Amino acid sequence: MRNVFSGIFTVLLIVIMVLANTMLPTNARMINNMLGYNQSVDNSEVDTEGLNLNYNESDYTEDEIGEAEEELNMNIAREGIVLLKNDEHAMPYAKDTTFSFFSANSDDFATGGFSLLGGSSGVSSLKEGFESRGFGVNEELWEFYSKGNGKDYGLGPGSISFGDDGDFSINEAPLSILESEKGVVR
Repeated sequence: MRNVFSGIFTVLLIVIMVLANTMLPTNARMINNMLGYNQSVDNSEVDTEGLNLNYNESDYTEDEIGEAEEELNMNIAREGIVLLKNDEHAMPYAKDTTFSFFSANSDDFATGGFSLLGGSSGVSSLKEGFESRGFGVNEELWEFYSKGNGKDYGLGPGSISFGDDGDFSINEAPLSILESEKGVVR
């Protein structure tokens, strides 16, 4: 009987050791924290003369960051705005001009309450913003991207959620698809 008990105890001990050695390395930090063990390294004798040990130095102070962000936003806007050559004095456009917005992303375009057409506004989409200023929007093209076959095109998830995914593709609808839809391309 004693040998049976010793055998069962030995097998149980081996199982516990195998499980512990499998689970402990991946959960070591959590277990050490629960047990109150804090590992530290004594670097007091290391020669750090001439080394910059501030690895994450900020470029701006807390007071300067807002102004720097605003300047960066304006630079991005300035570099991203497409300038149109006003040959034959076509601009400014007449109020009844109809615009066509190509891209599935024009439907999801967030204005953040600021109208691209000037000043603060209560508009929530690019279409609403243009229409609020008296311009028209190509309804067939808008419907194609918002509700039709074009809704499946657009930016990959990495472009939308700030790099949470490695897919930064643009996935725009091919011209052949646009031309095959009635009224989309005028």
